[in-house]
Amino acid sequence: MRSRLLVWCVALALVLPGCSWVKLGYGWADWYILYHIGASFDLDFSQKKEAQLQVAQLIQWHKRDELPKYAQYIEAIAIRFDRGVKPDDLDWVFDQYFNLQNSFMERLLPVAAPWMTGLRPENFRALERQFEEENQEILKNLNLPIEARKQEREDWVIKTFEDWLDDLEPGQEAKIKAFLKDLPITEEDRLADRKQRQAQFLKLALSTKATKDQFFAQLRGDFIDYPKTRAPLYNQKNEQIRQAWKGFLAQFYLELTPKQKSYFLNKAHHLAQDLHSLSQPI
Repeated sequence: MRSRLLVWCVALALVLPGCSWVKLGYGWADWYILYHIGASFDLDFSQKKEAQLQVAQLIQWHKRDELPKYAQYIEAIAIRFDRGVKPDDLDWVFDQYFNLQNSFMERLLPVAAPWMTGLRPENFRALERQFEEENQEILKNLNLPIEARKQEREDWVIKTFEDWLDDLEPGQEAKIKAFLKDLPITEEDRLADRKQRQAQFLKLALSTKATKDQFFAQLRGDFIDYPKTRAPLYNQKNEQIRQAWKGFLAQFYLELTPKQKSYFLNKAHHLAQDLHSLSQPI
């Protein structure tokens, strides 16, 4: 959710960026982040200058310290992929991804929290309006027939597989579709969770005595400790989905062709190289 300032906008731009824009898009990360912060909070000139300084420092740290970790993560995935994927490997992939996210958030939140104490009520009202607009768009999608929503998910998943494996065999695509057919859809749960967190955040943000420690606690609950603060049923569904994907991917790996394995390893190799290159001082 793009709910609080730098937090989500920055995370979108910097946490394991997608391969398609690593080399080109990362250079525009500061512009992307500042644009969304400015639009979300309707910042004035002095507020934008302060955000610009914070973002510049954050990106400098991220390039130096975090991008090498992302490259090592991709390299480790490639090693495990090459030797043969097992369920334990997939647990490692999932867990390490969230560890990298949390490492980033641990650095970001102490910057975001004090910055928020300097914002005015009208800044948070602008964010509240954005929440409402985004929630309406999500609700519009939820009102589509369930089959249309499943088709959208299916198209996205197949495209992702093709991005990493090149062409899929007809039988492989059929197995992906069969797997997704029974996989739970959690958009309603996600929207309910989103609205609850938005309400909690806005209640805090619009109070006149909110401190940086209170902002930090709220943001940490939303971006690091969120499994502890989500509805139990939502957590159960997410764990069910994770276990289903783990079993499916372990079996799907056994059916990859040599060409697909080579394509995956080559793509991972180039992505890791790009990340290492981006982390070097200019």
